[in-house]
Amino acid sequence: MDSDLTTEQPRTNQSEQAHSRSEQLRVEQLKAERFHIKQMATVNGSDQPGAPTNARRPLSTIAAGIARDSRFLAEQEILLVKTEAKETAVGAGKGLAMLLAGSSILTASLVCLLAAAVMALRGYLPLWAATLAVGVAATLVAVGIMRWGITKFTSGLLGDSQIMDQLDRDEGAAATAHDRNKDSQRDQNGAPR
Repeated sequence: MDSDLTTEQPRTNQSEQAHSRSEQLRVEQLKAERFHIKQMATVNGSDQPGAPTNARRPLSTIAAGIARDSRFLAEQEILLVKTEAKETAVGAGKGLAMLLAGSSILTASLVCLLAAAVMALRGYLPLWAATLAVGVAATLVAVGIMRWGITKFTSGLLGDSQIMDQLDRDEGAAATAHDRNKDSQRDQNGAPR
């Protein structure tokens, strides 16, 4: 039974690696196609061998080729962005799964440590008092950590509003400088205010 489980995991890892390799090849192919199209556009504006140069082609043909190439490039860029976003999401999902697994193991180990602390204090205090002391201490530590996290989280949110406030101040300063510049130009030209 255990050998079945160990053989299943490498198969899953191999299929994930194969999928990742195919995605990487697809991205590389898209980049190569984008480069090829840019090269063809700079050489003669056509992707057909032996086609006339832009100087000999009618303007409508050139415009149609540009529109076709632009649409193709846009489609390829969208596909590339989707692929990159998917790779990022998969990586983030794996990271989140590992974070949750680590958190659950950490919780179990914390419970064991708290139980060991209660047992250590049991020699000096009654069992209920030792349990209460360890529980209160753990609660105080948890509240402190949570307050620190909330402070960091809200400062991160406020950081965005501070940036916006700074942009507003910069905009006001730029408007004032612009008005001063206009005034100095009028003064140099001798125009009344």
